[in-house]
Amino acid sequence: NMEFIDWRYDDGTKFNGEKMPDNNVKLYANYKSESETEDVINIVINLTDGRQIFLELYRNIAPITVNNFMKLVDYNFYSGTIFHRVIKGFMIQAGGFTLDGYNILSKGDVAPIKGEFAANGVQNNIKHEAGVISMARSTQMDSATSQFFICSDDSPHLDGSYAAFGVVTEGIEVVDKVANVRTDWYDKPYEKVIITLPDEYFVGAGLEIDKFSVFVIAVCIVCVFIAFRLWSKYGKDEQVI
Repeated sequence: NMEFIDWRYDDGTKFNGEKMPDNNVKLYANYKSESETEDVINIVINLTDGRQIFLELYRNIAPITVNNFMKLVDYNFYSGTIFHRVIKGFMIQAGGFTLDGYNILSKGDVAPIKGEFAANGVQNNIKHEAGVISMARSTQMDSATSQFFICSDDSPHLDGSYAAFGVVTEGIEVVDKVANVRTDWYDKPYEKVIITLPDEYFVGAGLEIDKFSVFVIAVCIVCVFIAFRLWSKYGKDEQVI
């Protein structure tokens, strides 16, 4: 269920209603989901091979971060994105890219949010320990958008400088396994670790099929069907004779 809040311009600024905008300016309804009224939110990250990572998100500690993350979840933004950066003994990072073969493609632009951490003037007492989820960013304090990372080991050097907003409650072994996959010089995994939606479990079920493979399978099915039809027609006739 979504609760209407107000109207917003393209850039996210609030429309106060003092005067109507020009005809070529669009307004968008801004809604608040039920999750935006809960202090602790339980979510699950589903992978295409059926593995799951369960987390608690703490809106009471990092409300801007959690609200942004949950809106992206509601929009299915993360479906099809990959863990594109993995550093053993540190963290696994996802939320910004999809795959085209071995090439990674940007998922799309997301407006940056305020960084909720001490170095940016915001109190946040979540420590970057193993299992903690936090927002990735550039060198700019307020540059986090959609990319997040999950610590596979304690990383105290990040405390106060990155917006931690939750913790893994079940599936830390999945985080550990992803953190130990083989990577190239740019920390990009050779193994495809893809986030999906619960109702997409049947897609691949851990086996990724490309277009050529689908074509080959389709040709095989047609050949089997033709062979069966021929056997039905001529094979039975020979048996009758």
